Amino acid sequence: MPRIALLLSVLVAAHLSLSSAKAYSGESVASPSDGERVSQKIDFYISADGGPEKEEYYLIEVARDGDFEEIVASFDSRKSKAGWIFGDLLGIDDVPDKYRPVNYEGIHFRARGRLRDGEYYWRASKAMGGGPWEPIDGSASFVVDSLPPEPVDSLKLSLNDAGELELRWSGVDRDVQDGFEEVSGYRVYQYTRKLKRYPVMTRYMIGETTYTELVVPEARDDSRRIVYYRVRAVDSVGNEEGRRRPAVIGSLAAQLKPPNLDQLADPAYLRRLYQEEIGGK
Repeated sequence: MPRIALLLSVLVAAHLSLSSAKAYSGESVASPSDGERVSQKIDFYISADGGPEKEEYYLIEVARDGDFEEIVASFDSRKSKAGWIFGDLLGIDDVPDKYRPVNYEGIHFRARGRLRDGEYYWRASKAMGGGPWEPIDGSASFVVDSLPPEPVDSLKLSLNDAGELELRWSGVDRDVQDGFEEVSGYRVYQYTRKLKRYPVMTRYMIGETTYTELVVPEARDDSRRIVYYRVRAVDSVGNEEGRRRPAVIGSLAAQLKPPNLDQLADPAYLRRLYQEEIGGK
């Protein structure tokens, strides 16, 4: 065999070896896991080893029944790559989870507002090129929940023995349609209005808790303000009354100090607070 032909054959063999080593393997339906409650912002995740091949395609099917006789949605990466993310960052197994990039491995599909509230089942399949779909191991049920908990009532304010302001309220276990609710915590908001000018009232979150009480951080008397407090319940998927985008407990940062009085009349500041309130960043 001529030397050039031999070299080319070696390069092709090496390419095929690397390609096959990189392809995904061991795929399995992972998330939503069986019985998991999710918001209408759903992140489907197929766990896998390796990385993506150019001609590797995936299909997710969602049904109303466990036998998949009533399929209500299907997401085919062969038809459209929109919403699909293929993780291919390898060699970071020793990096702590909190420092790893999001979606660094496996196959992900992000569905936004595609499914109404209710119980569903999902499964996945894989195809190479134009070949047939081959089922991936596993299937799971999940529940889409976009209903926030009912409003918190019986909010009471008092001073404790240390002179600190304490808030106490009744717990919540129902949603806004009177169904059973899994509440994961509460957010406490402070509303502040400047006395002299009375601009638009601004609010900011001062704390989160899993209890039905909270000591107000750095509470202080300020005769230049009118201050109100409100508590809202948050369910396990982050639904909250008045919040357009779900945010689970622990995902938002508290603002412990009131805004500067001049900011309460600053339109740019108020617009930013509004964007934070609806979940826009």
